[in-house]
Amino acid sequence: MQKPVTGQALYAHVREKLRIALGDRTWKWLAEASGIPPSTLSSQMTRPKFSLDVLVRVAHTLGKEVSHFLPDQAVSASGQSQEALLDELEKLVSGARRQVGDPQIPNRTTEIRKSGA
Repeated sequence: MQKPVTGQALYAHVREKLRIALGDRTWKWLAEASGIPPSTLSSQMTRPKFSLDVLVRVAHTLGKEVSHFLPDQAVSASGQSQEALLDELEKLVSGARRQVGDPQIPNRTTEIRKSGA
């Protein structure tokens, strides 16, 4: 089993996948289309952390699943920690759905819980 990607390497991976998914579109376009202020996008691309809320909104805007931006090596967590993470992810997805007015933003937490992943 490969070692999970965490810390700086994880955020660098997310940023690179975001740049690739953006393609020929501009950061200005992404800010306008996602409703995220340009200054927030800029700080997300330079900070040592990346907001999951911003990532959910960006993924939806680009027509991608959040998992598209994550490395293949999942960050492992204990069962209790994973449940807490899934609870938080459900809140973020619900908030993103309300914020962009789109109830179709995918939420795979139920599938994850059932699979025991």
